[in-house]
Amino acid sequence: MSARLGKPGAMLTNSTYLVYSTAGLGFCECDGMGTSIYQVAWLQGVLVLAGSAALYVALGSDIAISALTGGAVAFANAFIYASRFRRASTLAVISPQRAVGVIVKSVLIRTVMVVTLFWFLLGWLKLPPAPAVLMFAAVQVTYWLALRNNFKD
Repeated sequence: MSARLGKPGAMLTNSTYLVYSTAGLGFCECDGMGTSIYQVAWLQGVLVLAGSAALYVALGSDIAISALTGGAVAFANAFIYASRFRRASTLAVISPQRAVGVIVKSVLIRTVMVVTLFWFLLGWLKLPPAPAVLMFAAVQVTYWLALRNNFKD
């Protein structure tokens, strides 16, 4: 799917969505972007459940629970991003500045959420850190790779 970046202040249509990338913020015309984020979030959920089940069979319940909770943190992170992205995409038509504010606020909320949940899981519940962090990383990489396909030219 091709993506065209617009200039700030340009007239935006209903099919234009705000895109946050490592390169910065820009307006991107991508058909169906909002629904594909939710599809990727559900793909993450399946990955977490399948990976945790495999770890349960191979290494036992402590490792599987740790991986399940690490994956759940990544899933929650993606799902919050998807809901805030949808909100920002509707605001981008009305006020691009407010849409950018929604994305920035989302980044801050998600960062605090991830740090707090990992502190709770690893510090308070004393779950093994490696499975939780590795499952979190695997699910995040899956998310990035799946969304990357939306922006191939």
